[in-house]
Parts: sequence; structure tokens; C-alpha cells
Amino acid sequence: MIQVTELKPGKVVMINNQLYNVLKVSFNQPKEARTEVIYRVKFQNISNQSILEKSFHSPDKLEDVFLEVRKMQYLYNDMESYTFMDIENYEQYQLDKRLIGDAINYLLENMEVVICLYDGQPVTITMPNFVVLKVVYTEPGERGDTTGKVLKPAKLETGLEVQVPLFVDTDVRIKVDTRTGEYVSRA
Repeated sequence: MIQVTELKPGKVVMINNQLYNVLKVSFNQPKEARTEVIYRVKFQNISNQSILEKSFHSPDKLEDVFLEVRKMQYLYNDMESYTFMDIENYEQYQLDKRLIGDAINYLLENMEVVICLYDGQPVTITMPNFVVLKVVYTEPGERGDTTGKVLKPAKLETGLEVQVPLFVDTDVRIKVDTRTGEYVSRA
């Protein structure tokens, strides 16, 4: 069992025999000292991607789930499923496009990611915090602004579109934060 106070985004718990990923945790501190803190938690069902929002008190507990954490390498996709290979034992896993979510925008062949398994089935994917991607198209920058605060859209090799400073050109490799989807620097 895990206490509600220990929940954080990315944690997987069992509710009504269903696996749920914690998306967001917030709490309301009461004005009176005698009243308990109320935690509002937003979950996502791993199997059908539905959203569940529940409120808890601080002593409440949820069923904790043991996940096997494995480093895997992204191999290829067939538009509906994405194939990953376990680096240790070379076993291959196919993940549904819905399970991968926004990580699709950052995946490149041979990239290493962390995948968590529950009873041998993949349930979550964790990307590195930063990835280096190539700009495939962006408009030429205007001369004059060197502060880097004026932004323009750029399309990356994975299809993701991000806002970049004017000095970034086509065929330049840039560092992107996978948590926010924002440009960080040139690579």
C-alpha cells in the first residue's frame, strides 16, 4: 500500500483491479488546523486511456504496484505499434501507439528509453529528459535580432513542431526538452 501523500506524477497504482498512472497531484491546505488536507489526484487508465479524478484525505492509502524497470531500444514502427528491444535479453515488445502518447514526437531509431513492465506487459514509457533532433524545415531568420527572444516555428525530423530562435536554420541539430516540448539550445 502507498499513502496518498507519497503520490507523484508517473507513479502507477491499482484502483478497482485497473492500473492507473498518476498525472497530477494537488492539495488544499485547510484554514483550520483541525481539518485534514484534501488531495486531488488525476489518474489515467493505462488500458483504455480514460481519465479519473478523485479526492483523498492524507491518511488514505492506495494499492501500490510493483513495476519491472527495463532499458530498451526503439527499433521501428508500423504506424499502429512501436517495437522496442530489451537491451539485456534482446526480447522484443510491441507497444500500442496510445500507450506511447506524446513520446512519439521524440522517438528516433536506436534511441534508448525506460519501459516499465507489469506482469511482463509494458505499461509506461519514460523518455530521456532531453533529445537532440534535426530541424528539417524553418523559415530563414531575419537579421537584426540577436537576443534569441523572438521565435519562429521549426519542423523537426520526427514531425514535431517547436518554436526556435531566429538564428536556428534548416539542417541544424537542436536540443529539445521532452517534458515541455520546448527548444533548449543548439546541439
